[in-house]
Amino acid sequence: QTLPNAAVSAAAEETATTEAADGAQGDPAETFSLHRSTRLKGYITLLTAAIYNFISAREKVLLDSATNQGIENVCTYVHNLRNLFRTPPGDVKRLRLSMSVAMITAIITGFIVIIHLDKVTPMRKFWRAMFGNGSIGELIILTLLTLMWGVTTWFNTSIRGPAGEGNDQFNLYFTSWLCLWCSFWTLERWCTASGWSSFTSFVLSWPNRCPLWIVVEIMSLADFLFALDAVRNWSDGTKDTPYANKMFSDVSNGEWQLLLWSSAGTFAISLSWTLVEIFRENKINKNNKKSDVETYVEGLSLLLLTLIWIITVFLTTIPGGAASLVGNLYFCGWGTLLSVVAANLWWVRDWREGIRKILETERADYDSIKRAIRSKALRERERRINAARNEDQLGDLESSDDVPDDTAI
Repeated sequence: QTLPNAAVSAAAEETATTEAADGAQGDPAETFSLHRSTRLKGYITLLTAAIYNFISAREKVLLDSATNQGIENVCTYVHNLRNLFRTPPGDVKRLRLSMSVAMITAIITGFIVIIHLDKVTPMRKFWRAMFGNGSIGELIILTLLTLMWGVTTWFNTSIRGPAGEGNDQFNLYFTSWLCLWCSFWTLERWCTASGWSSFTSFVLSWPNRCPLWIVVEIMSLADFLFALDAVRNWSDGTKDTPYANKMFSDVSNGEWQLLLWSSAGTFAISLSWTLVEIFRENKINKNNKKSDVETYVEGLSLLLLTLIWIITVFLTTIPGGAASLVGNLYFCGWGTLLSVVAANLWWVRDWREGIRKILETERADYDSIKRAIRSKALRERERRINAARNEDQLGDLESSDDVPDDTAI
């Protein structure tokens, strides 16, 4: 995987999809059309997810109001952001944040979708300049949307959030993560179309198995943060859901410690292998080839992490476990396990490939030696045949000299 080739091909693909035949429609000055941009798919998906997220948060507010939890005035703004860090899920402040961000996102993306579909108004050339490839204005919008949804997703899906473990707000939970993913995906497409290095290209540009080590690093860090938040705040986050509160109260301290130490240790190990690739000397080793000792140590690390996470996921996701409810702990735990297993399989594949190359090299050396020996034996046999042939010819000559000449008789 070569980063320059991948970036050039992706940018060419994006440019090809954004080019339109507007010149054939009577306007040669227009070189491309926004409605062919691949980012339009991201905006439409984000618009749909934001509307669904707003509806889900609104339904949660109405549900809390119906249960007489003191919510009388439902606003779409937050009075005090500091209260977001210490309010229970039944409080309306976090829901107001979700509704505010969802409404802002729906308004912005709805306007952008209309702009992308505009082909008749006099402003269409300005829209092409505003949202064309390499537009800084679009970059700022996408960056702000990604940051907003990153913060909102944390507040919505953490243990004290309205869509945290045990609250059964699955629509709010999944649409929050979907909005974050759509914002990030659209930002990635902008970077690709503009010729910038996207995060995906950055990860894939690392040598050896480092791309999956980076994935393991991200997943284990997220799992550690969510587990730390859950072990500290599960009593406040589940006080309105008795069954979840009872389940978390029955979770042993050893299970929490296993989850925390497994995720923290995995993050430290994955970060170490990432740093190894950064500080490896490349003046002599231009192909970033690992030594045999480093390869075996990496394999043992992956094998150890795989065993640890199989045990951790089994103990924490069974009924009554710390990560048994649908939420961040459950998905991050499984995501870390799958990424570690994928890295392990990658190592096994490269290890088998290395063994195959060694066997092919040894076979090539054996064939070369065998050919040399055979060639030497054939030359020796030819020499002996020639020598014997010369001796026979010499014997014939000597025997012909002993025969008397007829003319002499």
